[in-house]
Amino acid sequence: MNSNTNKKLALKGITVFIIFLLIFVTIGSYLQYKYQMLGLFLTELIILFAGLIPMFILKISPKDMIKIKKPKFKEFLGCIVLWIGAFILSTFSVLIISYFNPDSINNVSVGINNLLQSVSLFERILIIAVTPAICEEIFHRGFIQYTFKDFSNISKVIIMGLIFGIFHLDPTRFFATGILGAALTYSYIATGNFLAPVFIHFLNNFVSLIPTFFNTENLENINTVMSSSETLKSIGSYMYLVAFVPIIFILASKLLNKEAKSSKKTYLITLGLVLILFIIASFISVSASAELSVIGYF
Repeated sequence: MNSNTNKKLALKGITVFIIFLLIFVTIGSYLQYKYQMLGLFLTELIILFAGLIPMFILKISPKDMIKIKKPKFKEFLGCIVLWIGAFILSTFSVLIISYFNPDSINNVSVGINNLLQSVSLFERILIIAVTPAICEEIFHRGFIQYTFKDFSNISKVIIMGLIFGIFHLDPTRFFATGILGAALTYSYIATGNFLAPVFIHFLNNFVSLIPTFFNTENLENINTVMSSSETLKSIGSYMYLVAFVPIIFILASKLLNKEAKSSKKTYLITLGLVLILFIIASFISVSASAELSVIGYF
């Protein structure tokens, strides 16, 4: 397949994505505004058809687009490890955003939590964890990723991450969802098994629901906004976890892809990156602590 054909197929994928965004902004937004959680469920069905209808129009074989095979235990562990690394980076990106724009993060969190509390636990799990893991993955890792099938793996990871970030139409969580999208894409590439991104997507959304399992009558009091100094200190502390992410990703790669090999140079670069991140984390933590001490003194 020549480069022009590759670009034409990718362009079709981007076109479908843009058309979907228009539908999502109009019909999807109306459904969610009018019917709340039911509207969200109906929107997920629209996402599902946004992946399946173009597949039939372009005469793409379902087996080529959605490759399913019996998962291996090693791959299962790899998915969990990959998700942990992505979760750490995603959470870190939200902390960074909250430092510069704390009100936006807090308002979004309160709104989402109140919406989730309006339905039963079973409905929450079905609509937030199960349905997106299937519908969104068929659309993204299934159809759209297929249209980039002849691109390099690194290009696919970056492009699909950007698309997944844009897809959620939330500037405050663009990087968080983009990081998750990149991880989901890599899991499919590494394993060749569509169940890998479906599992990671489900795991991510299910974990995010856990706080809603408990009785939280006054969510507005729970979602308090920290001062900039406190947020900066949290960023410094959390960055110690971020420092381990390169190691986590290498481990995930080895678990997910038996053919993955890391050279001595790769290990040295990873170690250097870990040390640099530790130094930055220490600097931020010390600076934030000093700032809090000054505030406390005055």
